[in-house]
Amino acid sequence: MCRWCYLTPTCPCRRGGEPPDVPIGKALVAVARRLRRLGQVVGAAPMIVKTALAILLTASVVGIAACGDTDADGDAGGATATADVEATSTTAAESNEAILIKTRLFAPDAQGKTSGEVVSGSTLGDSAFCAGGKFVDGPVQIPERSVLRSFRCPGGSLSITFTSTPPDVAQRSDWKVVNGVGRFEGLGGGGRMRGVLDSGGEGGRETFTGTVTR
Repeated sequence: MCRWCYLTPTCPCRRGGEPPDVPIGKALVAVARRLRRLGQVVGAAPMIVKTALAILLTASVVGIAACGDTDADGDAGGATATADVEATSTTAAESNEAILIKTRLFAPDAQGKTSGEVVSGSTLGDSAFCAGGKFVDGPVQIPERSVLRSFRCPGGSLSITFTSTPPDVAQRSDWKVVNGVGRFEGLGGGGRMRGVLDSGGEGGRETFTGTVTR
């Protein structure tokens, strides 16, 4: 029912039509005139007509208020649901960041340990990753040939694992984040890496690509 249904049982929307585009003031005046004519025809006392009009006015106000509350609640609920969806989408979008790590491998030291540095062009999201940072590799774990690498960066450190291929096989591997400290705390994710040795085996270059989450 629309608000006009409280004023007259002949409202078009009762028959499936649209509510009349009539200001409520005009509608009330029209109904009042009908009530007055009705009183004159049946000989009803003026007080009866006034009472009927008062009841009609009260019903119309209640109906309009109810419609307003329903619309307000519906709008508020819809706005809240929309805001929740947008917040969730925004959070998901903001939590995923592309990462690109470029490294320079140094020649192994006397103990056979591998280390190196992060080179220019490394990024995490829209920012530089570990500018001027260094890294150290742990020993190759047999039989998986997994390696734990620790990046030591300004403001924190990041540990990852990847697989070291045999010397006669091109270096290709998945990698993943193990732990983050400082600015990298709570970081997770991984991707793919590849490496190329310099001629003579004295160092090399690596590239790590992937996506991390916070």
